[in-house]
Amino acid sequence: MLRELTLLEAGRMVDAGAVLAYPTETVWGIGGKAIDKEVVARVLACKGIASARAMPVLASCTIGAVSVVPVPVRESMRVLAGEFWPGGLTIAVPVEDPYLAPMAAEDGTVGLRVSANPVATFLALQAGGFLVSTSANLTGQPPPSTAQEISQGLLDRLDGVVGMEHVAKGLPSTVIKWRDGLWEIIREGAVPAASLARLVRLVGA
Repeated sequence: MLRELTLLEAGRMVDAGAVLAYPTETVWGIGGKAIDKEVVARVLACKGIASARAMPVLASCTIGAVSVVPVPVRESMRVLAGEFWPGGLTIAVPVEDPYLAPMAAEDGTVGLRVSANPVATFLALQAGGFLVSTSANLTGQPPPSTAQEISQGLLDRLDGVVGMEHVAKGLPSTVIKWRDGLWEIIREGAVPAASLARLVRLVGA
């Protein structure tokens, strides 16, 4: 097990380009500075992923997250964010920020979320507002709810661990994606589909 970092140590390290393990309210995650391409590539390598692929991003605040998406998407995104952020809803939307482009899926969307865990949110702030973030497991392994569940093989690839006293709920975030003026549920998790349907128009509803 890596030595546990203090929050201030972790903040300085993530700003300098470190890849860390930390808690969120859904599962434990690993990540680093989203605006640094080398950090993004290293996060993928730590997971055991050899090629570029879409990656979720934790934003430090709703205002920052909404500011990087096109104007036609913003109002509907604000409605969702106002109800479910900070919390377990990942909102996949087109982004206009070129620094976030490496995290985009083939359709140009990036999954954005503001975490309800103060450790994750602090790291996102120290990372310049955006933290590339994925579950703290090697590909094919289940996501951990505690730091103690993270495999040693993954820990050996990281620069540190912070917030080891935190226990995550263990339920992944719900993922909802903007598509032609509607929202499509890609994965139902911490936020129920019925709660989303009360606020926005869903594909197929």
